[in-house]
Amino acid sequence: MIRFIALALALCWLQPAQAQDAKQLVGTWKLVSWKVQYVGENAKEPFGGKAKGRLIVAPDGYWSALITRAERKPATNDAERARLLRTMVAYSGKFTVTGDKISTAIDLSWNEVSTGKTQERFFKMEGDKLVISSPEQASVLQPGKRVQTTLTWEREK
Repeated sequence: MIRFIALALALCWLQPAQAQDAKQLVGTWKLVSWKVQYVGENAKEPFGGKAKGRLIVAPDGYWSALITRAERKPATNDAERARLLRTMVAYSGKFTVTGDKISTAIDLSWNEVSTGKTQERFFKMEGDKLVISSPEQASVLQPGKRVQTTLTWEREK
């Protein structure tokens, strides 16, 4: 009985903390940096180090991320349209927060590779900055490689 009461109290205590963690993420975020570390390679910045991005985190538990290479130009033919697709990352889904982990059930993605999957990320808040990192995983942008990514976002004001 004592174990049951202790468990119930722990769950009551954790729930508000997790809800608070999720609430602090709500808002609009601008990409500051994106670092990628492929296993066995030096860290680099995708899209030539000039990526632009926005992360929108809604109070209803959905988020949407869009990252593009800077200086993209409108396409005038199929080859240019394909190039535009290779210079972006976009997805959306319902997220949950457990401690420092964000799990996103992806329902939309730019290339369909991630649609229907759950994405696991870790986060930490540093003032108005949000740092999101991935565990080592298979790369979506470079199939056959393993990668760990770190994205730093700044809250839009």
